[in-house]
Amino acid sequence: MAAIARASLVVGFAAWSADAIQQHGPRLALRAVTSADGGYGSDACQCVGVENLNANTTVSIDGADVADIYPASLGSSCQAWDEGKYPGSCDTTSPEDWCSQPWCYVDVEKCVVDSGPFESAYLPNGGYHGGSLYYSYVTCDGTNTYDSLKKKKAPAAARKKNKAAPGGYGLAECQCVAIEGIDGIVPVTIDGKEVPGLYPAEIGSSCTPWDEGKYPASCDTSSPEDWCSQAWCYVDSENCVVSDGPYESDYLASATFHGKTLFYSYVTCNATNTYDAEAAKAH
Repeated sequence: MAAIARASLVVGFAAWSADAIQQHGPRLALRAVTSADGGYGSDACQCVGVENLNANTTVSIDGADVADIYPASLGSSCQAWDEGKYPGSCDTTSPEDWCSQPWCYVDVEKCVVDSGPFESAYLPNGGYHGGSLYYSYVTCDGTNTYDSLKKKKAPAAARKKNKAAPGGYGLAECQCVAIEGIDGIVPVTIDGKEVPGLYPAEIGSSCTPWDEGKYPASCDTSSPEDWCSQAWCYVDSENCVVSDGPYESDYLASATFHGKTLFYSYVTCNATNTYDAEAAKAH
């Protein structure tokens, strides 16, 4: 069944036609992607978040905001994210042991490891499925000397609740997979050109009408199209069972989830997918 790839966005051309959107089909990984060298955690504690977001984000370290050091895709795979970055500990000629150790963000509700997971304070507004953000070294076969030395983090039992997104995080059989509350704006690709300033770095992290007021010539007009107000989120195509889709997205040119092409779903958000239905008719 033919459908249309989400990311033919247009900036500065009010009369841009929806016919410029590239054609695609549901559940077909059309782009070549590369998995992270360190992997995505153990089966009992998988990493969460979208990889390769083309932007940096602000983190909070010792109560101070630190901008433009860490990528917006922080924690999305097993990597030594702090190496050469963490001020005063990992950016020196004699970095601490934990700087070179891999870790990733995880779903605390679906993580069984020997130690942790531990609550993170890096992303001031960061969260996952309405709760605090947690990380694990153990799931990445890393040695967690950070927590034993710093003694700043609380184990999973001390979880605090963040404000949950009104639309939720998808059906049980097709959950949203991106991290919410990431500071910053990510660029999108239009006709092979990078265009900044439209969508937030947390795009697709919850069931939200992300296009409302944004998608040029369709959702930023006085008469927006029906699908503009419909909620959707990014999902794991290999763990998503819905009646329609999920559909491959190319809003984010190089972004992936667990080394796979990024997919989205309206259905998991109990929304009506007139976007793909209408776009298919145009072809």
